[in-house]
Amino acid sequence: MYQQDYADCSIKALDWVADHLAQNNDEIILVHAVPEDLPLVDVEYGELSVVSSENSLRERAFQQAEKNLSEWAQSFVDAMKKKKINVDIKTEVDYGSAGPLIVSKCEKYDPTLVVVGSHGKSTISGLLMGSVSSYCLHHAQRPVLVVNQTCAH
Repeated sequence: MYQQDYADCSIKALDWVADHLAQNNDEIILVHAVPEDLPLVDVEYGELSVVSSENSLRERAFQQAEKNLSEWAQSFVDAMKKKKINVDIKTEVDYGSAGPLIVSKCEKYDPTLVVVGSHGKSTISGLLMGSVSSYCLHHAQRPVLVVNQTCAH
């Protein structure tokens, strides 16, 4: 199971999985959390516009996340095929905070390993700002691999 938020650290973590862990016939689950507390301002094409409804923004964000994750999953499958590795990828987009969502998906899928990227924040800023990797390490009842964004291939 792998958490994807399109941040550089998440991309590098999946690259690391591709280079070091993925094997033929693996099932990989990509999880993306859409925040429940979206702002009522929408940034689109570099312009700010007021959104008339919180629900419409949430629905648009959810639909866009599903589309992005699906495209990203297909790109990953294609890259793995070039390495002659066939993987089955499932995508899960849901509302909520990333850490608790990943833990709940662990209960659903019972993965062998949870992989999360780390921004590499210091311990203090991680505690103050919250950390998905820290949350998963403390709450997931599965092994968790944290791939730091500076991790070399």
